[in-house]
Amino acid sequence: MTTDSDRDRTLLPFIASHGLIHGLSASLPALLPLIMEEFNLNYTEVGILSFSLGASIGMMSILTGILSDIMRNKINILGYALLSTGIFSFFIIFTRDYISLLFYMVILGFLLSFYHPLALSYIAIFFRGERGRVFGMHEIGANLGLAAAPAIAGFLAPQVGWRVSYAVLAMPAVFSALFILSMNGARVRMRVRKENALKESATSAESAESAETSMCDDRDADGGGCDGAVRARGGVICAICDDLCDFVNQMRGRFIRQLYIAEGIFGFVVGGVSTFIPLYLVAEGFSVAFAGVVTGVFLAFGAIGKYLGGVISDIFGGRSAVSIGFLLAAPLFLAVPLMPCGFLSLVPLVLAGMTFPMALSAIITCISSEIPHSRTGIAFGFMMFAGFGFGSLSRPILGLAGDTLGISSIFFIISAVSLIGGAIIRA
Repeated sequence: MTTDSDRDRTLLPFIASHGLIHGLSASLPALLPLIMEEFNLNYTEVGILSFSLGASIGMMSILTGILSDIMRNKINILGYALLSTGIFSFFIIFTRDYISLLFYMVILGFLLSFYHPLALSYIAIFFRGERGRVFGMHEIGANLGLAAAPAIAGFLAPQVGWRVSYAVLAMPAVFSALFILSMNGARVRMRVRKENALKESATSAESAESAETSMCDDRDADGGGCDGAVRARGGVICAICDDLCDFVNQMRGRFIRQLYIAEGIFGFVVGGVSTFIPLYLVAEGFSVAFAGVVTGVFLAFGAIGKYLGGVISDIFGGRSAVSIGFLLAAPLFLAVPLMPCGFLSLVPLVLAGMTFPMALSAIITCISSEIPHSRTGIAFGFMMFAGFGFGSLSRPILGLAGDTLGISSIFFIISAVSLIGGAIIRA
């Protein structure tokens, strides 16, 4: 049986890795004011740039989610993908125009798309109880990285330039890869000890069958699983079709469809806000460094909300946690541009940063409960497609709104979308 200390040793590297890898994508919004100035971009073009990263992550997550279900070793695949991400990120120093930067973001999005389907699937299989709390803790790591990166980028960029700043912030992805790869050997040794203990205790046909099942579950936790191995031997194309057909059948349930719609709305709001908060603050007269710090604080408070959302999911159910996050944040987003001065607008902004993310850990918890273990990879891949793929549309839409209606208009749109999300999940 997996002890609490075993579980903690397994979860902690994922929490750290989640934060490190999210820091890489989160540093872009803090650098956008300088990128916008250098390339003489408008808000729409800035939105398209951010869209290219989010859309690439979302679309490629479907493929990496399927790979998570059919490939045997999730840990090694994830580790080498993160290592490639860290190395590739240094090449941003060679971008010299808007088009090359767009191309760079698309490739970076593909590399980043590996993390969530593989990691979330692994965690869903390995942790069987109190999933809301576990996913909430995993999301805390993301928000710590999301909070630190904009603040660091905001201070570094005016001194050394946005390209060097981004290259420096790519280093955590390398450490993240080392974290993940170091887990594989430890997990294999743990599995061998379990198998030996199970073999010794299998003194009857019933206990032998139980041991076989337990070992199969453990192999699932290590990243392949009996089902994944069998389907892989039957052919990759057949395994992909099998994965897609089963997922389509799962989508017939009304609640699971609502969860994916809610994830798309979550991505729309969070992607739009995190992209345009620095631009809004700079337009209001604040410095790039201060805008980066405020964006970091906004995202840091989300760590509290995500953990609370997971706990509320375990106690009252995921639907309640998702709706609370959406409905509480809507008036707070609305209040940001209505405050009498810029500094006062920071109060509802930070509070919205704490309440709205409650929805995400609840959505992840519900999906992991609704989908069989053998299909969690594709389930989380489509979740990332909904969150990053559909959510990335907010960047050009809000950028166009900023150009035509003023940068403050984005908060009115986000407030309305958040309210609609709460209504849909409660329906």
